[in-house]
Amino acid sequence: MKTIEYVILTVILSLVVFQTSAAAQTPNPTLYVIVQHTDDSPAYNANYDRIQQDIMSRYTKNTKVVFISYDVTNDAMTANLKGDFDWYAVYNAAYANNGEEGIIIMDPASKQVISRYNLDAGTKDILKSIAEGSQMIARSNQ
Repeated sequence: MKTIEYVILTVILSLVVFQTSAAAQTPNPTLYVIVQHTDDSPAYNANYDRIQQDIMSRYTKNTKVVFISYDVTNDAMTANLKGDFDWYAVYNAAYANNGEEGIIIMDPASKQVISRYNLDAGTKDILKSIAEGSQMIARSNQ
């Protein structure tokens, strides 16, 4: 009987240690990039597709920059994050944007909006703003 108890205790401790180390390896996001969109027009769909291909795809391995796709038509949110994100802050930022389509770059800790863009903004401008926002937040966290 003691052997079974020992095995169960060992398994439980192993799971706790494994889960703690996995949580320590998951970095906290340093930047939210909220992409508000709707399926109302082909022009918006084309811009959203461009943003997915030219911008979001560049950050697929960077877990510090979280892209949150917010569909204005049905309030659906999806994110490239394995854990939870502050959907309330995202919703408030989107609401402050009057529910219009666009891109909001935000500090997830302070909830401060760093910049806003229309969906038809240039790819280079958006990428530059994401890089500058990440650097600004990294400097403030030092």
